[in-house]
Amino acid sequence: MFSRFIVIVNELEALGKTYTEVEKVMKILRSLPKKWETKVTAIQEAKDLTKLSLEELIGSLMTYEIELYNHQRVEENEKSIAFMALTNDDEEEESETESDEDSMEEECTNEDANTCFMALEEHQDEQQQQEKCAQ
Repeated sequence: MFSRFIVIVNELEALGKTYTEVEKVMKILRSLPKKWETKVTAIQEAKDLTKLSLEELIGSLMTYEIELYNHQRVEENEKSIAFMALTNDDEEEESETESDEDSMEEECTNEDANTCFMALEEHQDEQQQQEKCAQ
């Protein structure tokens, strides 16, 4: 997008139409899609647009674009793990073991929770490795 913008500006300059650095910065900020609105607002409030160079703006926007891309990849890779539903056969076994489960619940500790989280992380790591291999 930026290279195309610069080509257009250079062609306009060749035809006699010139833009100041501030005008170029404002044109780029106005042309960004709605999902960039927060970044545009942050730039407008945090920086003096009269002193902001086109290169600084492009660098800032490219950094934000990389952050958006990485955030989207993380969201796509995170998958929730659902618990299995009980079937009728399991319900019979469940009634027999309910009293045992009650006593086991009292014995649960942080160590059990940590073990579960470690298993979950290992599962997610395996999925990520499989996805990398598939690519």
